[in-house]
Amino acid sequence: MKVMPLVLVLSIISLAASVVEAQTFESNNNYFMGNASCTPTMRDVKVAMKVTEDLVSHSSCNVSGVIHKGFSLQLNANAPSGVSGAASAWQQYVIEVDQSNITAHTQLWSASPRLGSGGDSNLTVPTAGTIPAGYTLTWNLATDSKGNVTKVTYSVTDEKGNPLSGSPLSFSVPTTPNNNQAPIAALTLDMVGYSNGCDATFVSGAGTITYSTSTSPATDFAALGAGIPSCAVTTLSGGRGGAFTGETSTNGIYELLKTGVSSTKIVQEFVTQDSVTTTIEAPGAGANVPEGVAIPLVASATDQGSRNLLGTALDCKSITWRSSDPGATFSDSATRCSLLVTFSDNLVERTVTATATDAFGVTGEATVKVNVVARPAGPVPEAFPVPLGLAGNTAVLKGVVSGGTGTVTAHWTIGSTVLGTQTFTAGTAITLTPVDTTYSDGTETATLTVTDSTGHTNKVTVEIPGVAQPT
Repeated sequence: MKVMPLVLVLSIISLAASVVEAQTFESNNNYFMGNASCTPTMRDVKVAMKVTEDLVSHSSCNVSGVIHKGFSLQLNANAPSGVSGAASAWQQYVIEVDQSNITAHTQLWSASPRLGSGGDSNLTVPTAGTIPAGYTLTWNLATDSKGNVTKVTYSVTDEKGNPLSGSPLSFSVPTTPNNNQAPIAALTLDMVGYSNGCDATFVSGAGTITYSTSTSPATDFAALGAGIPSCAVTTLSGGRGGAFTGETSTNGIYELLKTGVSSTKIVQEFVTQDSVTTTIEAPGAGANVPEGVAIPLVASATDQGSRNLLGTALDCKSITWRSSDPGATFSDSATRCSLLVTFSDNLVERTVTATATDAFGVTGEATVKVNVVARPAGPVPEAFPVPLGLAGNTAVLKGVVSGGTGTVTAHWTIGSTVLGTQTFTAGTAITLTPVDTTYSDGTETATLTVTDSTGHTNKVTVEIPGVAQPT
């Protein structure tokens, strides 16, 4: 069987992430941070968004007849249900970005309309609807001895760490009328539409969100998942909602986090326009594969996220395999880029599918169809594909042999040159000792030939694609 060569992928190694959630966190559905019992409440919360790729949206939003093109970053906080009568039972700390300004304001909600605004910080936007790469936006929520939020300070710094004109901006939460100040049981940060229930589509964007608190003990601060704790305010009196902001986004996606792991600091990546591309290099589409013979499966996956993540290679542990053959067996459940599959019957068409999942829970699949045929007599060799390489560098030939009788001899050749010979007792899926050769300036064909004690011989070829060294 002739197998397809690997495609050369020029990439960087992606950051590892613990993927434990089955869903994608996106739009106005980011994780809530806090603790499930709402006790103690969070103290002196700081949330910092570091933008590593320009965060851009030109989506339009009509606010009282005024058109704003941009988006908002909303830090939404829920108080414990015991203070649901407070004017600040649901607290919104908002940074808005439009075609001319970055503004910050505070909205405190209860049965009455929002209590008030912290005023606008009119910071010039370098490019319309954009937070440039290198900028950091920070929310600092100061609390008193009871955990009540008494002041919020917004700040925006450029790529050199210099504050923008008008930054920082502070707003003190008033104490009158009664119960305007309230503690925080859970909070979440969402990238959404500008205002007024609007939606935003991002052109690009990526970065990190860092949540920190002085809550003590540290075991009481963790990522909680998509649900607000039952002990927190979720619906305010007067019919107002307090669970999720009404604004949304079409393609703002947040990294999956491990829930219930306590820390005084939690770091989460975010990205826009996320997708995963999965490629199966072996077996080739339409290949004839013998029944009962271990066949190499090889796949790779790249994260086609926003531009700074484009083409980032995913870890092999992100790839899983399945087959339409209910009797198919896989050799290794841990090494997912490269493993073996054995089909259980013949004279049928079967599929194998590789699914890759990135750190944001986004998946990409690839499927190939193969024809399962009758197994030939004697030992059957299979060769793993060889990736593209530079002339003069070392290429590694790998193979596996199934079946045969007595002693089996396997040797690799290129033309009349023997590269290596191995002798072993016949068995199921015998992995050969790898054999080294040298890439040439062009594509060569290596042949793996196996012969058993009865004289039965079978062979398989694999291409060794090489290119000239750069000059």
